[in-house]
Amino acid sequence: MSPKTGPPRSITDEDFEIILEANWEQLALFAFEKQRENGRGLVLLDRHGLNDDILHDQVDLGYAVYEPGQPDPDVARMIEQYDPAWEIVLQYLRPDGKFRTARIRTAPGKRHPWRIYLFEQVMQDDEGKTVART
Repeated sequence: MSPKTGPPRSITDEDFEIILEANWEQLALFAFEKQRENGRGLVLLDRHGLNDDILHDQVDLGYAVYEPGQPDPDVARMIEQYDPAWEIVLQYLRPDGKFRTARIRTAPGKRHPWRIYLFEQVMQDDEGKTVART
């Protein structure tokens, strides 16, 4: 493991910002749907690959719901206090081997999770199939 790359599945803070910018709507929709299905929790980012450009690596999404006070008081507070309609809580492994948890609010000019979710619902027909977008 080199200092540049860190643990094989790690994500730098800079790469995290790139992921957010490039995939906001997918992340927000995933978080909102999982929160509706499972309750309050956080989105886990799991990187596969070590390309110099994070957008060329696969980053899988997971969702975790914890018992009150878990996994630690600070993360539990973020999960308890975030607004699922406007915010998401994400967690990823950093190159230093520690996990970073971030509570991210919808940026100005971006669609918020609830709005993205509603749009996706409108785009589905009665059979649950996605209507073609043009």
